[in-house]
Amino acid sequence: MDLFLVRHGESLGNIVDYDCPDPELTDLGIKQAHLLAERLSVEKFDYILCSPLVRALETAWIVASHHDNQPEVHTQLREIRGLQGHMGLPGKTLLERYPGIRLIDKVLEDDQGWEDPGNETREIGYLRTGSVVEYLKKRFTGDECILVVAHGTFNGLFISSLLGLSPSGPIRFGQSNTCINRFKIENDICKVNCINDVSHLVSLKKL
Repeated sequence: MDLFLVRHGESLGNIVDYDCPDPELTDLGIKQAHLLAERLSVEKFDYILCSPLVRALETAWIVASHHDNQPEVHTQLREIRGLQGHMGLPGKTLLERYPGIRLIDKVLEDDQGWEDPGNETREIGYLRTGSVVEYLKKRFTGDECILVVAHGTFNGLFISSLLGLSPSGPIRFGQSNTCINRFKIENDICKVNCINDVSHLVSLKKL
């Protein structure tokens, strides 16, 4: 499996000092997502998976506009949230905004929205990301090319899970907005090709 793991573009929650459980992308975040999409347009993804949180879903939607497949939405890809829980947007609302997406989890069918229980520690989040790693390894056993669009803390713990590192150890993985992490997984061996690559954003620094 060729695995691309990316973070969403800049969202309102990245630039304010109050809690935004499910913010949208900023204007800069949209620009970042389009540059990410251009960078990834040369790849051929068999599947695109993403979080149901709008900032990640919108990023995945923009990337998917360069490909033939639409994002699969998985609640297990939501951000690690240490604060109290909140309700995410109902699946029907997401479908109206992003036609063609695939809602994988039954909870997304609830008209009241899906529940993010919150109150996750790094250790609890690590267990969730570990379950996602195992899911991907079991589901994709050939030479598939997979894109996963998620979040900063989630991605960092996902990488730790993938590499067998402790969540409480001294190593942390920085995740800039729309960064690309790429791994090759074969026979349960993981080769790291890049982590936190944002070279596609160089044009923004010239503005």
